[in-house]
Amino acid sequence: MFKKRFASTVILSSLFIFIVLISRGPFGFIIPVIVATLNIKGLLEYFRMIKSCGLKSNPLSVCFASMVYTFLLYYFVHFKRVHSLAFLDEMLLFFIFLFLFTVQFWEWQKEKEKNSMIISLTISVTGFLYIPWCLNFIIKILYLEKMDGPMLVFFLILVTKSTDIFAYLVGRTWGKHKLAKRISPNKTQEGALGGLLGSLIMAMTAQLTFMKSSLSFSQAVILGIILSIVSQFGDLAESLLKRDTDCKDSGNIFWGMGGALDILDSILFTAPVMYFMIHLFIIGI
Repeated sequence: MFKKRFASTVILSSLFIFIVLISRGPFGFIIPVIVATLNIKGLLEYFRMIKSCGLKSNPLSVCFASMVYTFLLYYFVHFKRVHSLAFLDEMLLFFIFLFLFTVQFWEWQKEKEKNSMIISLTISVTGFLYIPWCLNFIIKILYLEKMDGPMLVFFLILVTKSTDIFAYLVGRTWGKHKLAKRISPNKTQEGALGGLLGSLIMAMTAQLTFMKSSLSFSQAVILGIILSIVSQFGDLAESLLKRDTDCKDSGNIFWGMGGALDILDSILFTAPVMYFMIHLFIIGI
């Protein structure tokens, strides 16, 4: 199990380090391709789990909306074609919701057996918000003005995945008290504390070595604590989804390590939170 976690961490970290390295160069266009691919892989796993429960959904429309959202977001932030990212996000989200609503309306019109359009639309919107909308905060962080976006992304991955590894090691060694028995029986309170301490150490180490110009020591400490806590909530959220749909793994993407959601689960929560924290306490709203 630890080998699988460590391998997933190395693969994901290497992938995002690659994104960091190319984000400012002529090959930056690869970034939305990678993010869009991860989004679609995650969405297909999500809808496969939904289908196993016998619920009807429309994965193709959400995958299409995901690609449109990713490439438009990248275009506007990379080429500085927008003055207000908040306005851009609100506009894109509205038209995507309108598109998904229209697709569900059309499907409902032509179905012989009437299924609940509300349930199907809720599944689609939830899937979009949970995976592509959250993961695309990576792109937003990369192109933050007046900040070293690539280094912040590296910090994000480092702290998030350190939480996962340290939580597993400490929980496996000293864990006795269950953290959320019904959702994830193997997770322990000792493991959660170990993940918090491990990520905090990594955050402080990063600031003292290569993040001095990007974050102050206090900012790194605060981010390390908050990201670690949120990371563990992200892990539990995906565990809840798997438990509810009775799936052991969301999929199988790399050598039996689980699916894209198993690898991205914590990032889906920590990326938005880091973006918000930077705006609230460093850049300003």
